[in-house]
Amino acid sequence: MSKFPILRKIRTFVKREGRLTPGQEKALSELWPQWGLNFDGANPVLPEDDFFRQNSQRYLDIGFGNGETIEEMALLNPDKQFIGIEVHRPGVGSLLHRMQQNHLSNIRLLNYDAVQIIESELFDFQFDGIYLLFADPWPKRKHIKRRMVQAEFVQKVTRLIKPGGYFYIATDWNDYAKHIRHVMQGQTQFNFESNITSAAETIIKEGPHIIKSSAAVAETNIKTDNSQVKPHDKVSSLMAEDVIIRPNSKYERRGQKLGHKIHDMLYRLKT
Repeated sequence: MSKFPILRKIRTFVKREGRLTPGQEKALSELWPQWGLNFDGANPVLPEDDFFRQNSQRYLDIGFGNGETIEEMALLNPDKQFIGIEVHRPGVGSLLHRMQQNHLSNIRLLNYDAVQIIESELFDFQFDGIYLLFADPWPKRKHIKRRMVQAEFVQKVTRLIKPGGYFYIATDWNDYAKHIRHVMQGQTQFNFESNITSAAETIIKEGPHIIKSSAAVAETNIKTDNSQVKPHDKVSSLMAEDVIIRPNSKYERRGQKLGHKIHDMLYRLKT
């Protein structure tokens, strides 16, 4: 029996996937045995796979949607391993198809409810970084309990992160960003390292940073008046050196079209 308490059985997603296209269905049928991980909640065990025997840095993407983010991160970091979780099959099928096209072998996928996977003991290793990008914000007050970022969920995530590793969260909903910060303030095992600029006008916090722009990489120290958070839109990315920046995604672009501010938040697990 797991030594961890069972999470609330409140769904953080709505099963509203569209019909599978023939291409997605074919990818799921033919490619899943190669890159998919079957999850059995009663007896969660990772399959025999050389992928898990490699001594590589590993990253987890929770709720990868159509997979464009994890795909690009894997393409740009072929020496690192990525595991993605997504409950909706069309997104899984699309990503499998593109993995075949791009000869991507450093990704493994889980098609299941992320909360149940996180609360299980499936992973017998820890990740260098975990990503939760543009999850459903559940904006109605009556649905706040459905938001994925809750104290008990974060506690489960914590045991999957290496000491010194990070939890990277992004959203385009101001209210959800406030909720996330409130929850994370109570998680004393993390340091709020910085907000991260990977899109125009993402807010950041003052302090030491590594700026990576298209022109050069330079160390800098962001200064703000009276230590207040201010917008910054002059760099393409702002992060600690070891952080894999997330690429721009369709969910981010949709939020920007609606005039939403993008919030990128990075929390570093204390060593």
